[in-house]
Amino acid sequence: MNRCTEASRLGPGAGHGADRIAGHVVVRATGRRAVYSGLLTLSLACGLCLGQDRTLINSGNFASPDQTKGLRPVVELASEPVRLESVALTLYPPANSRVQKTTIQSQSAIEITPDDGKWLITVQAPRSSNLKLTAADVANAALMDLLGASGLVFDAQTGISKEEIKNIWQSNKLSGLKDVTGFKGFNGLVQDRLKDVKVEGFPSPAEQFFLSIPNKKNEPLVRGLSVVKAGPDQFVVFELFTEQRHFEQARDIFNVILHGAKLGDPTQITRERSAAVTSGIAVFEKLTTADLDAIVAASGERWERRFRPGPSGSPTDAEELGYRRIKVWKGRRGEVNSKNTPGKFSTADAQEGYLIRIDARLLEGTDMIDSQSTFFVTPDRAEEQWYVTLGVQSKDRTNKRAYSEIGVRNGDQMSVTVAGTGNSGTTSKPKIEGAGYISRVESYLLPQILIKTGLPGDFGTYVFQSDAGFIKLRRDLLRQPTEAPDSWIIETRLSDDGPPQLSTYTNEGKLIASKLPDGSVWEPTDIERLSRLWRSKGLPMN
Repeated sequence: MNRCTEASRLGPGAGHGADRIAGHVVVRATGRRAVYSGLLTLSLACGLCLGQDRTLINSGNFASPDQTKGLRPVVELASEPVRLESVALTLYPPANSRVQKTTIQSQSAIEITPDDGKWLITVQAPRSSNLKLTAADVANAALMDLLGASGLVFDAQTGISKEEIKNIWQSNKLSGLKDVTGFKGFNGLVQDRLKDVKVEGFPSPAEQFFLSIPNKKNEPLVRGLSVVKAGPDQFVVFELFTEQRHFEQARDIFNVILHGAKLGDPTQITRERSAAVTSGIAVFEKLTTADLDAIVAASGERWERRFRPGPSGSPTDAEELGYRRIKVWKGRRGEVNSKNTPGKFSTADAQEGYLIRIDARLLEGTDMIDSQSTFFVTPDRAEEQWYVTLGVQSKDRTNKRAYSEIGVRNGDQMSVTVAGTGNSGTTSKPKIEGAGYISRVESYLLPQILIKTGLPGDFGTYVFQSDAGFIKLRRDLLRQPTEAPDSWIIETRLSDDGPPQLSTYTNEGKLIASKLPDGSVWEPTDIERLSRLWRSKGLPMN
């Protein structure tokens, strides 16, 4: 098959077109659809991979498990393992590599890169609501998505229109391409498609492929994927990114990591998670209105500064990253939107409850981010509402963008609408399943609520999280250090696999310091000190 330059971009929300090259019409479909969309929406077993010089999908030319033996060359591994908490997965990365936990499409992930930067390996543990979905379904769906993005090649003589090609891609009917007159194949090259690869540390075999993708400016890129079904609704996905010239070495390392990984006991994971949630439920069952009134009254208003410590530990050589003002009070629902006039509240707006407002400014690269977030919950915890606005602009106050999120919950029914520059708005209805859910007001007050119990432990609660766009399990591990019995330490994970945030509080629940996973720190301050410090460094304050 001819190697061709990119002729167009085709996909949902993208343009489309075609060029005639060497008697073929070549269409590149690079409108980015989620590679793992099959995990959430598809039950796809693709039976197509035409125009390839190598292994065909479902052609019977799969490598047998015996053929995968011997793919474990000598690779020096790190002495300490890395763990993906949601599935208790442990793996050993290569020595002299960098490992970090991150988020990919709202999924917690492990990223591994060597010091020379020749490859990138990611590991995720996504879930699916489709219990019939298999590892093969997921691998095939991902392979078809990548193949479509690599370029579709047609015989120019058949006269297939750009609109027809666009419809095929947008309707996700790639499996029907074999019936389209003049379709010659894909521009990507399947290097390997391995089926039923036995992995000792997993309960079921893996599905694997490696795909070479043409690159307009440089040599081809290679994507590798291994998918294992770890439970009825749980998958573990290993992915490789490299260039063709590094492929052989990167594939060996990829397989060493895969075959050295070990999955934890799913029963034990479920038991620990359930115990944490039960502890969280017990805390809120004992929480009285008087308790919450006292916590709210003691919280009042405070200022906090975010920074990255400098060599001396002094504020003068620290890198300033942001600040926020947090106000907690008893009030009325209508105060969620600062534009509402108290004297003109509707009956619904006059509803009493607890409110938290956070005004923040963050500096991120060349951008300055200003946000205002207000959260409300009724005393009986049955209803909540929130309103978040976010403004992003360059530090020279150009290139302005605006975003908003409005959330409403009544009982177990929730609706969240997100809008922004260039987006008129999308609404989702996150599901609240089972017990353990807490409001966003309670989530912000959770450290004070836990400290008030005076009982160390592991507490689990379900909370809506804006960055993910859905409800996730939050874990808080509360302990009182023996060397400082007048303080409390809380290790917070916003998801099972999320990196920990370590916060220290007084016995009264006042923040001493909170260290974030990236090494930055939130500390209490006051507006006078904050203003002097930022202005001395020439930083913009609103």
